[in-house]
Order: sequence, then structure tokens, then C-alpha cells
Amino acid sequence: MRYNWMILILLTLIIGTSCVTTKQEPILTDSSKMSDDLFIAASSGNTAEVRTLLDAGAEVNATYGDGFTALMAAAMSGNTVTVRVLLDARAGVNAQTKVGATALMWASGKGHPEVAKLLIEKAADVNAQTNIGHTALMIASQEGQTEIVEMLKKAGAKE
Repeated sequence: MRYNWMILILLTLIIGTSCVTTKQEPILTDSSKMSDDLFIAASSGNTAEVRTLLDAGAEVNATYGDGFTALMAAAMSGNTVTVRVLLDARAGVNAQTKVGATALMWASGKGHPEVAKLLIEKAADVNAQTNIGHTALMIASQEGQTEIVEMLKKAGAKE
């Protein structure tokens, strides 16, 4: 049976965040509010806001849902400058969600070769696997991202 990797990851994020049954609003500290804002800024490619939040102390490796990070959000959106800023702030290049997705997988599947190249240059594991065994190479191939497929192969991704 062929799995659609994006649906699997998105379902995990939705399920992980929708299981909260409390009626009380969460109390956010200044640092958790900044980390939430960092995630939003990274998702939208707002590099200036990402820099401001990092300078103010936002946690670059804070996770959302089931382990989604600001770096993954920036990689998915394809903003190379934002990805570089997060990596320079020591974002975990090989961080994985609970289902095993990485920033490189997101960039590969969404067709962002410049982001994929930058992640590879910063030592992204080209052979990391999701919990069901998918790699960035498999995802890029499934999505028809031939440029990224060739880049991953040259970087040592195993078929």
C-alpha cells in the first residue's frame, strides 16, 4: 500500500494537537509565546521577524504538535534566507517529528532545491527515515522533484 507522506505527517500533527480536552486556555510564558511567534514567522518566511524573535530569546528548537520545528516550517515554505538564519541560530538540522519527518524531507517533497542544498551543506542526514521507512529521496522521487533527487543521490542518499 502506498502512503502519501504529507498526509501521514499532517494527520500526526493534527491528532497530536487535537487530543487536548481541557477547557482552560493554556498559560503562555513570554518565552513560549516568542517560540510560537517564531514558528509563525518562519512559516510565513518573515525573516526579519525571525531574527527579532531569536535576538529576544525565542527557543530556536521549540517543537509544535508532534515535533514540528520552525526550521521544518521554513523549509516547507521554501524561504532559503529564513532557513539560513535558523541554522545560524543552531536549529537542529536533523530534528525529526514523532513520525520521523525532517526539514530536508519537507524541502524535498515541496520542491525547494535551494533549501535542500543548504540543509545538505549543513550536514542534514540524507538517509534519515520516517517511522514507515520513507527517506527524502523517496519523497522527492514520489513528488517528481528530479533536481532534488539528483542532488540527494550526489550527497550519498541510498536508493
